[in-house]
Amino acid sequence: MALKKCHECGHQVSTSAPACPSCGAKVKKGMGCGTLLLALFLSFIGMIVLLGALGIWSASARRSEEVNAAIDSKKAFEKSKREFENSISEKFRLLVEKKNANDVQGALKILREFETFKRADYDGVDALKTQILTAGALERLRTTAPTEINVIHGIFIELSRLNPENPEYAQQVSKYADAVKQAEIVRIAQESEARVKAQKERERNIKESTSSLVAHKDEVEGITWYKHKESPKSDASKAIFAYIGKKEGSLWLRMKITYTADDWLFIKNFTFNIDGTSYSLPISYFRDRKSDNSGGKIWEWVDLMVDAESFALLNKVSRSSRTILRYEGQQYYSDRVVSSSEKLIIQQILTAFSALGGLPPSR
Repeated sequence: MALKKCHECGHQVSTSAPACPSCGAKVKKGMGCGTLLLALFLSFIGMIVLLGALGIWSASARRSEEVNAAIDSKKAFEKSKREFENSISEKFRLLVEKKNANDVQGALKILREFETFKRADYDGVDALKTQILTAGALERLRTTAPTEINVIHGIFIELSRLNPENPEYAQQVSKYADAVKQAEIVRIAQESEARVKAQKERERNIKESTSSLVAHKDEVEGITWYKHKESPKSDASKAIFAYIGKKEGSLWLRMKITYTADDWLFIKNFTFNIDGTSYSLPISYFRDRKSDNSGGKIWEWVDLMVDAESFALLNKVSRSSRTILRYEGQQYYSDRVVSSSEKLIIQQILTAFSALGGLPPSR
């Protein structure tokens, strides 16, 4: 049996008692779990109904706005049409006046009003329309350069359609149709010649750019590797260079940095000072770093896929006046100046990569 304090006198009273035995005040009943869950469920349902009603109201309001806008637009059009009808004789007089004054643009503007309000059937408008459109076409013909034969051909087609009884326009249509065909033949020939020339230029660039490279085909992987003739043949060296990989039309760059000495550095990072500005090339010690030793000599190296940042770094190194490369080890470091031949090799590899169709890696 649960007890609680009476809200009147403060004495303990059973929650199941109808009234307090001390003061007689009625015991307020609490809300049971079932009642609470039912209330929450009904509140949830009520919220869904309310949101649905709001959505319906919003959609209805939008439709109402669209309908009102359409009604307003129709009313505005009907008003303009009534005003036009009331002044139609004056509009026609102005149309004739503009036409006689060779004001083609002004006449066309008035003519569009007759067409907009579907009154092209008004006395004499059709005849004037043909004359005005013919005058407009002739005006465009006068201002079109003789070399624009496609445009001229189109204008004569328009004139022939407007004036089918005039044989001269039909003759000009035929004449310029032949000229258009001939111009198309010349254009195709010129484009073909330009493509052949561009292809030869690309082939010449590729030949020149790759003349200093050596290709090696990996028959197992199906990859052709392009390396510079002067690149180090062994990892037991101190060098930085790049090389190219190609497979089934895909092209990519890799870069290699090598180090050799009498003792280990355990390289974990590279820093480049390029013309006074420092750039860092971090590596993963366990994933990227490779090492070997023999005859009292050690060598460490990394062989990395070139990404956008390292591509930019290689560009800067190849064009620099002076680059210092720091091999940063676990405790010590070693500095050296990147040689002119190394920079030239990198530059020639990047040029060949572009000539072969390679694109800079995206970030």
